[in-house]
Amino acid sequence: LYYDYKAIEVFKRNQIIEAVKFIDLALQYENSENSAGIIHYHASLIYTFYCKLSKALSFSQIAEGYFFKTRNLNRLTQSQVHSASINAKLCQYRTSKKMYHRILSTTSDSDLSMVILYNLAWFSYLNKQYNDSLTYLSQLEKSQTLTENGIYIKCYCLYQLGRIQEGDELFQNTI
Repeated sequence: LYYDYKAIEVFKRNQIIEAVKFIDLALQYENSENSAGIIHYHASLIYTFYCKLSKALSFSQIAEGYFFKTRNLNRLTQSQVHSASINAKLCQYRTSKKMYHRILSTTSDSDLSMVILYNLAWFSYLNKQYNDSLTYLSQLEKSQTLTENGIYIKCYCLYQLGRIQEGDELFQNTI
């Protein structure tokens, strides 16, 4: 675990290449399922910032396996959310969407649900699935006020669906 902690320490100082070197050392010396899951999860996070998304996804999936095996459900959920986000970054939206929906169906964490719904709204918007995006945003609005970014997505979707007056009203009420 020394190399894992060292990787995190240098990562916090924005020394990403050094962090990658230390996390690779940590992976070589892992010796238990509990530490292996954490090290693979940290490797996934570091490689995501290092812009090696395929490698980051691989590490995240390995971490999920360890977390499932050791019944570390909190870390398993974190790793699954991270994997879904990486899939979205790799433009594998269908896979990401399935993962997010699976997590939503099993979580009771309202903050996590909020993040997932925003992510679903965002990449539905990117895929020009404006009705889906509005559906996710309306689910969010049931429990909270939308962020500025959420309002922007909603306005744009309304414009794209020809509901220009409704989009204009929302925009004017926001500014």
